[in-house]
Amino acid sequence: MNFRNEPTPDPSQEGNGSRSFALWILFGINAMNFYDRQILAAVAEPIRKEWALSDTALGTLATAFTLIYAAVGLP
Repeated sequence: MNFRNEPTPDPSQEGNGSRSFALWILFGINAMNFYDRQILAAVAEPIRKEWALSDTALGTLATAFTLIYAAVGLP
């Protein structure tokens, strides 16, 4: 009980620093996840030239990458 007429702290304002930190960490993880999925598309042409892949073989490689990425992401 508050006998001194002091204002009671607002519970919604407690821990805002840790909430912001958690939000930024989650944002960073999401950004890395997005860019990680874009890597193959960014380097597809140099990979195709270096390994002398046809368009079909490069598409198969991209499909395999996507399927493995999805399988590894399952809990």
